[in-house]
Formats: sequence, C-alpha cells, structure tokens
Amino acid sequence: MNLQLLQFAQVYEMLSSLFLALATGWSANALNSGVGKLPAMGYNAWNAFQCNVDEALVLQTAGLMKSLGLIDAGYTRFDLDDCWAVKNRSSTGLLVPDPAKFPSGFNSLTSKLNKLGLNAGIYSDSGWFTCMCHNQCDWSVFSLT
Repeated sequence: MNLQLLQFAQVYEMLSSLFLALATGWSANALNSGVGKLPAMGYNAWNAFQCNVDEALVLQTAGLMKSLGLIDAGYTRFDLDDCWAVKNRSSTGLLVPDPAKFPSGFNSLTSKLNKLGLNAGIYSDSGWFTCMCHNQCDWSVFSLT
C-alpha cells in the first residue's frame, strides 16, 4: 500500500510540474501579443486638483500630457475624479455633469480627449451621492460617454 501511495505521489508531482511548465509557457507566449506589456497608465485629476476641476483644466492638463510626450510614453488614460456632477440627480435618477464646470458636456469632452490619444475614465463609488442603489443606471450613462 505504501508503494502505491509513493508511486501516486511521484506521478502527481510529475503531472503538476508538467502542467506548471505548460501553463508558464503559454502565458509567456501571450505576452508577445503586445497587450499588457505596460500596466494601465494615465492621469487622475484628484491628487492635483481635488474638487477644483473643470472642462478647461481637464483639456489644459490633457494638452500638457500630449506636449510632454506622456501619451506617447503610454499614459493613455485621463480619469476625472470626484466633484464632476451636480449635487442632485435628474428627475429620472441620472447623475448630471455640472454644466457650470463642463459647459460643452461629457460627450464633447470625451471626444476631445480621444483626439489627443487619451481614453476618458470617470470616478464613481458606492456612496450615497453616486452609485449607491443606482449602479445599473449609472453604468448605462458611463458607457454612453
């Protein structure tokens, strides 16, 4: 009985090593596709500006990212953090970008960021004033911009 257990352990060890070698080889080949060579890189406006952000500042910062070569270096995301929406939702329950801060609207802002080579990202959380109890509604809005 002990001999069978020893043989089983040896076969198990060999198969585990073979599986690990094959899995490692496949994942290394997947990296050659060019996807995921860099981590997600970009800029989040919160650390520099917190709630003092508006359309002009976003576009100015995005323009600096372009002129400094950051976009070409792989910083391809611009995340707009908190304080972008008005305090109350619309009558249909939607988050509303603050028109005083973003007079052209988010579709226009996103289009301008895209033309610079940036993908737009947006902050939200499960707090009372953002996504809490509105997840589906908010995600449908975010996917439109």
